[in-house]
Amino acid sequence: MVNIIKEMDYKKYFSKNNIKLSDRDFVAVKLGGLITAARLHSFMSQAQLAKKISTQQPSLARAESGEVVPSVEFLYKIAKALKTEFIFPKFGFMEGRTGTAYLFCDCGSLAPYFTEGVNEKIKMNIY
Repeated sequence: MVNIIKEMDYKKYFSKNNIKLSDRDFVAVKLGGLITAARLHSFMSQAQLAKKISTQQPSLARAESGEVVPSVEFLYKIAKALKTEFIFPKFGFMEGRTGTAYLFCDCGSLAPYFTEGVNEKIKMNIY
């Protein structure tokens, strides 16, 4: 199989061509490129993938082109449809580490989910 997917260094390309993007647009373009690469790797058309994730082809096209920022749920559906693992986003300091985070819950709407109630420290393994 020929590797038709080459990761593009967007920052370098935009800098070289004097293209300034907002943070939102940079994220949208980067994610759109990842969606396109994943779809092409699976030898699927936009229409085929859109059907598998229960959306319309134009919605997928907008995500691939960077016109919209796809939600995490949208990305998760794509991963499932392509039968691959979805690796949740994380921050740079988490790279290659495992750890525990402590959340301080002060949101009343979450209270039913925690026996400790609100304003309590909650331990979670997150990365």
